[in-house]
Order: sequence, then structure tokens, then C-alpha cells
Amino acid sequence: MELPTIELNKFTGDSSEELQDIVAKTRNTLDMWVAFLTRHDLLKADRLPKELDNEELKKALKVLDVLNFSEEERELYEDHLKWLRIEANTLKKTAEKALAEGISIGEARGIEKGVEKQQLIC
Repeated sequence: MELPTIELNKFTGDSSEELQDIVAKTRNTLDMWVAFLTRHDLLKADRLPKELDNEELKKALKVLDVLNFSEEERELYEDHLKWLRIEANTLKKTAEKALAEGISIGEARGIEKGVEKQQLIC
């Protein structure tokens, strides 16, 4: 069995390093994640350098921001998420109901036109 290890302090042992120094060391995806683990304090999801512009990294930074919320902020955040889910569910149910109504109206009109054509033929 093989167990690879990564020594994070070898990537960036200097806490005074700037973002451009970190970016210069980033060569692949592993380096990107090591940069996240060691110097996430320098990274902002909405202002990532081109070398670190990755959707998964942005998502990880947003999750980290949420984890750093205070108790009050987290409660407000979770309440807002709950509201968004309720709204999405309401919209979905309304769309399903509208589709069912539309199908029903379309079938009724189709039957009417079919009856009219049948009467014209006879």
C-alpha cells in the first residue's frame, strides 16, 4: 500500500508571502489546493488570479466564508436558504399546475376541432 504525503509548509512556510508569490508557485491542481489549504486568507472567490480561477476552488472559498460566520450571521444565512428553497418549491409546483392546465385546455380545444371537422365531413 502506498500513502503519499504532502508537506504543506514546504509549499509556503513564509506567512509574509504575497498572493503573486503563491500564484508563481502554482503549476497544477495539487498546487492550487495546497495554496488554498495554506494561504486561503489571501484568496477571494470573486477576485482570483487566472491561474487559480477554478469553480471548485470558488465553491470551497464560499463554504469557508460560511463556516466563518458568527452565530447570528449563520442563522440569518440558513433562514435565507430555507426561504429560497420554499420559493423554488412553490415555483416548481406552480409551473407543474400551469402545465397540467395547459395540457387540459389543449386537449379540450383539440376535441372541439375534431368534432367540428367530423360534423363538416358528415
